[in-house]
Amino acid sequence: PEAYLRRIAPDVNRFNGFSLLVAQNNELWFLSNRGQAQFRVSPGIHGLSNHLLDEPWPKVTRGVAQLTRLGVQPFDEENYFRLLADETEAPDAELPKTGVSLERERRSSAIRIRDAVYGTRCSTVLRIGADGEVSFFERSFDAEGTVSGTVRHAFTVS
Repeated sequence: PEAYLRRIAPDVNRFNGFSLLVAQNNELWFLSNRGQAQFRVSPGIHGLSNHLLDEPWPKVTRGVAQLTRLGVQPFDEENYFRLLADETEAPDAELPKTGVSLERERRSSAIRIRDAVYGTRCSTVLRIGADGEVSFFERSFDAEGTVSGTVRHAFTVS
């Protein structure tokens, strides 16, 4: 992962803003073209929204706290989809200042954004077990926020 990110890093500014996670075996690396150098992600629970890894936006800190609680329970993808469906907006005093209108900032402060123009279009749960079993679940939404489908895939990696 490190070598791959090093190879593509010179070209990151050719693209709109993005965050990229790359993993192999027990290594997870992060790269963004929003002003943060590539780095190896430490073990633990992290949050990522539309900015940098672990940016302390209200929805990121709320999501990490909920994810921490879920991590000690038996796995059920529906619990994770409920977390990702949280439409709680942050109080105005806690909103980040990203340069958009206050109304859009409020709407965007939810984990799941329900908006026809800039709304959540899918939520993904990826589980990789120590035994190499991978479970991938993705729930899609239309512009009104209605569930339009859910896919499930399972496979094993060595």
